[in-house]
Amino acid sequence: MKIINAFSPLMLVNLEEGKDVRFRILDVSVVKELLKEHGVQSYFSRIPLAKHLSDLLEIDIPVVRRKIFLECGDKAILAYYYGAPVEPDSETLPHGGQFMFFYLEILPKTTTSENNEDLVSQISEGLEAHMWDPDEDTEEVGG
Repeated sequence: MKIINAFSPLMLVNLEEGKDVRFRILDVSVVKELLKEHGVQSYFSRIPLAKHLSDLLEIDIPVVRRKIFLECGDKAILAYYYGAPVEPDSETLPHGGQFMFFYLEILPKTTTSENNEDLVSQISEGLEAHMWDPDEDTEEVGG
């Protein structure tokens, strides 16, 4: 299964034809099951995040910097990190930093958008529950 750390509409093949992208939020246990069942086809491009994600999922997520093109019928897992920047040699994620997982499915263009309206609601609720407060991680420097 494809795993990516970012998504852009420019990843879609024949974008000018229009596509629908269905997003569903996934629990980490479901992500583990999907990757174990279907294997890992990594498009993860950030070394520190891949290391932390590998630890979290208990499966190797290799760093492979290559372009990804998604066509109708393609499916992928988006492992979206939000929080403070991750240092290259860090052993743990920064306080409040975490991954949010989405199942992406590329579909032919339709006229309904109810799925995306539901997604906006899910993301808003998820992010409000886990908001990163930069003031919590800030230390005053100097005297």
